[in-house]
Amino acid sequence: MREKTCHHANHLRAAIKEAGLTIAEVARETGIPVRTLFDYCAGRVRIPRKRLEAIARLLACPPELLVCRSLPGGGPHLLEWTQSAEAEADEASPFLTMLGEGATAIDRLRRALLQQLLLPLVTAAPWLHKTAQELIEAEAWERLALALKRPSRTDAATLAHLEAVTDLYWELYRSSLAKSDLLHAVSGHLMTLTQLLHAQQPLAIQRRLCAVCSNSAQILGEIALDQHDGERAAASYRLAIELAREGEQSALWALAAGRQAWLLVYQGAGKAALPTLEHALALGQSSQLSGQSLAWLEMMRAEVLAQEQDRSGCERALEHVHSWLDQSQAEQSPDQRWTGFQVSACAAYEGRCYLYLGSLSQARASLQQALQWLPAAPTRRRALVLVDLAQVAAREGELEEACSLAEEALMCACQARSPRALRAVHRLAQALQQWKRLPCVARLNRMLRLLEQASLS
Repeated sequence: MREKTCHHANHLRAAIKEAGLTIAEVARETGIPVRTLFDYCAGRVRIPRKRLEAIARLLACPPELLVCRSLPGGGPHLLEWTQSAEAEADEASPFLTMLGEGATAIDRLRRALLQQLLLPLVTAAPWLHKTAQELIEAEAWERLALALKRPSRTDAATLAHLEAVTDLYWELYRSSLAKSDLLHAVSGHLMTLTQLLHAQQPLAIQRRLCAVCSNSAQILGEIALDQHDGERAAASYRLAIELAREGEQSALWALAAGRQAWLLVYQGAGKAALPTLEHALALGQSSQLSGQSLAWLEMMRAEVLAQEQDRSGCERALEHVHSWLDQSQAEQSPDQRWTGFQVSACAAYEGRCYLYLGSLSQARASLQQALQWLPAAPTRRRALVLVDLAQVAAREGELEEACSLAEEALMCACQARSPRALRAVHRLAQALQQWKRLPCVARLNRMLRLLEQASLS
């Protein structure tokens, strides 16, 4: 008889082994037949929800971890980008190598890709439906195809289309659970812009191309940072700064410099980032950045000051943050969509500042407020806020609560496929190792080991 194919892959066998049990013992404790359990482990049969929950209770493991299909592992080596940006872009949007096949093929490929990316966003935000329809109209893509054949024919309408697509990628980046889903599309978009930029263009067109190219490079850098790829993030931010300077786009230059500084903070060199952040703030104020973007830059500075235990400096910076956010409510500026800095993000950063300063009650209040304002979806930001809350609980001696929050953060990191968030959970778990004999810490360690095994399998 032909063997059934595995259609319902899971990590049940690894979890049973990690718990120190046998399939027979699981069968006895749950009442599920041994043969059925073997089918579940082999992925031949879908595990019904009630049985999945029964098995998870026995193994002291969240049900989602047993059936999660795409798990990033314990380190960046488990979720590497194995191809260069150019190769990835060619795979996802091969229109640059298909120029000889005419505008129809190019139009079909690019519009289909964008339509696929737009679907979840338009469903969640119906107000974007009209914008989405405009962006996938054939005429705009045909103009773009002609411009790629003869870059000197790039006109204002084509540029407006490219700018609208770039802004939409920012919206998609903010709304996507897994930021890496946008990698191919943004890489291809950046290659398109670079192709146009390399040609001789009138000065006004050249400057607008530099601006949209700098903006797109910053999206690519953000995706790289989420994937814990510091080298690619740094390269993207350097490119963004160079293009912004060449195009005399000081607002974009300030934002790219802020992102470059934040990469240093993420890599543990916060003090070295202060001069760049201060330069970005000065540049942003002179270029009349929105209050929202200035608040975002100032908040990063506040976190560095908190890390350096400069309480008075941090508190003054936080006052500026709130002042600029209040000012931004009456503004309508294009740069507001490029940072996405909202009150929920502000509360999350503020909570982390208080955590660094050791003000645990203030940190808890801000972080809990951030969770209330965030959508319930398992995003990277939610995972990071949960990790910070778990740190607060651990410092207060509430280890059961700390481990429970860490487990929830782990699930969010897995579903968002964010190595950055997963790395934060691992750092927290390491800090809890002094209590590794406690059942709650042992359970968290078991979940992380299961995750590592599933990623390597």
